[in-house]
Amino acid sequence: SGPIFGTYGAAYMAVHTGLDDLLCLDVGGTTAKASAVSGGEPVRQQSGDLFGISIQKPMQLLRSIAVGGGSHIQHDAVKEEIIVGPESAGASPGPACYGLGGFTPTLTDALLTLGYLNPDDFLDGRRALDSVAAADALKREIAGSLEISLGAAAILARDKAVKEVAELIRTTATAAGMALTENTLAA
Repeated sequence: SGPIFGTYGAAYMAVHTGLDDLLCLDVGGTTAKASAVSGGEPVRQQSGDLFGISIQKPMQLLRSIAVGGGSHIQHDAVKEEIIVGPESAGASPGPACYGLGGFTPTLTDALLTLGYLNPDDFLDGRRALDSVAAADALKREIAGSLEISLGAAAILARDKAVKEVAELIRTTATAAGMALTENTLAA
């Protein structure tokens, strides 16, 4: 899979740059994955599970969460919190800003609204992003229901995603026996 090959690529780069120990992060459209490299090799675990099925065989340490650029942003009125994922817009229809029929706000819509993405240079200019559609989706689903500004809604979504990804990195580092403050993060 891509995430496993990403870890092997990070291991290769670690050896060639003198950074033998790395924490690895891959944030895609639907998921964020974390793994580790120690001594220039991907970290392995003695057992694990695959889709909830226990595997009693050594395997690469790879953890994932359902947070990515296409992750839907929703307001949970019962818990009074923002939820990022696990539902995803995927590549089609994609985020509202793609202009392909997606209307539910996504993390990409929030990041565009905050100015982290250039609407005219996304994917090296191969796709223009619709800032108005992103803002409309966030206003309708988040800002309006919480009665907060558009910017505050985008910040809440960003902060929730960052918190979940940081926890993923922390738990992966712990499982790998690595200290967060003493290792490089390869994204």
